[in-house]
Amino acid sequence: RPLRRAGRCRLGYRAPTCTASGGGVDREVQENWRLILAAARALTAAGQTPFTRQQVYEWIWERHQRSDHERPSLDPTFQGMISNATGGPASAGGTPLQRIRRGLYVLAEPSGAAR
Repeated sequence: RPLRRAGRCRLGYRAPTCTASGGGVDREVQENWRLILAAARALTAAGQTPFTRQQVYEWIWERHQRSDHERPSLDPTFQGMISNATGGPASAGGTPLQRIRRGLYVLAEPSGAAR
């Protein structure tokens, strides 16, 4: 199946990537669900668990341009990734997060799971 364009994102067999123009240069922008999952894994590996949304977002913003991943785009994605919470769109990354109490989350997937 060939790659098809959907907006500014390329979809296909490989992981979808999106481009954003900045200063006249196109750059690849990772999907929010991938960044949230990477942040949750990194925080867990560093022993920072349970973690808050803010900790996840700050991890992302330290590594990726904030204007590409503002809170209004991260919030619904994060919500859709929580296995025991309602709301948010279904995530391509599934529901690897679990809310353990108000504002605190843990990575619920097995540590060896790969995506």
